[in-house]
Amino acid sequence: MREMQRAKKSLEAYIDYLTHIADSLPVGIIVFDAKKIIAFQNRVHRSWFGDWTGKSCEEFFKVMMNRGPPDVASKEKIRRVTIKDMIFDIETAEFKMPDTEESMALVTFSDLTSLEGARIRLSEMEEKIARTDKLATLGQLVAGVAHEVNTPLTNIALTAELLERRISSEEEKKRLRVIRDQVDAAAKTVHDLLLYVRGVSDFEVVEVNPLVEETIWFISQKRLSSISLKKSLTPSEPRVHGIRNQLQQVLVNLLSNAYDATEEGGEIIVTTDIADDDVVISVKDTGKGIAPEDLKKIFQPFFTTKKESGTGLGLTIAKDIVERHGGRIEVESQPGKGSTFRVILPRIK
Repeated sequence: MREMQRAKKSLEAYIDYLTHIADSLPVGIIVFDAKKIIAFQNRVHRSWFGDWTGKSCEEFFKVMMNRGPPDVASKEKIRRVTIKDMIFDIETAEFKMPDTEESMALVTFSDLTSLEGARIRLSEMEEKIARTDKLATLGQLVAGVAHEVNTPLTNIALTAELLERRISSEEEKKRLRVIRDQVDAAAKTVHDLLLYVRGVSDFEVVEVNPLVEETIWFISQKRLSSISLKKSLTPSEPRVHGIRNQLQQVLVNLLSNAYDATEEGGEIIVTTDIADDDVVISVKDTGKGIAPEDLKKIFQPFFTTKKESGTGLGLTIAKDIVERHGGRIEVESQPGKGSTFRVILPRIK
């Protein structure tokens, strides 16, 4: 009897020892039997998914991954699966209990979230470095082209203006105005290119609400229409570090796009808000929206959905300015229902 008690205590101590080892591992572990009941779950797995001991492993995988458990016999591996905003590699192994020869299955969950995040950040950094190199080369090219192009454009515009003053024919004046409009469009393209490759000056403290109100007033004077332009500004008086005129250009671009996309009688709403450590400026319209296949392209240089006008640089420049300010632009859009652009910037606390 004493020998049996000693053997039982030794077995319990051995099980506790193995449990302690399993709980100290940085991976999640579950063990289930032939009836697919989870017989063991280590501490890490429990902290990720809650207590599933004694429950069906089929239910666990259905709830967490919307699928059945992996095939243990073939040692199935599941790579880069996302569960509850975490990324895992899942591996399986089969073993038999030494006393009963009962087949058991062991499933391990390796957390790759931090590793995957580091890989993504590295990829983003490499893209940013490559983009910076391209911008430096493009900047040299654009600076030279701008100097060579702006002079003849100015001469053409001045000549057209002088001719318009001297002639009396309204038809001829109309043609000259077309020339001047085209020259202005070409000059704007050169200006946008220069701004796209230009570096950032010293930052200053920018009051967000006054900036938004000033921009709304400016746009409302320039765009006389039946489109309703409303605002809803947070009373918290948010501030950011940045270059005021560049941030204003971002808002002008977003508002101009909203006007272009919205039919007469529609509505545009500009809001400011605080979300944790960020200031959020939203421009929402009831316009035609953006096709899903175009959403990934709208920030690419020279991409435009405007058939008659537009250089395709407005949103590219806006995104570049916001990112240089440590922020980002997010967009939601549904064809026929409108779009919402959000400028998210780090706020001064």
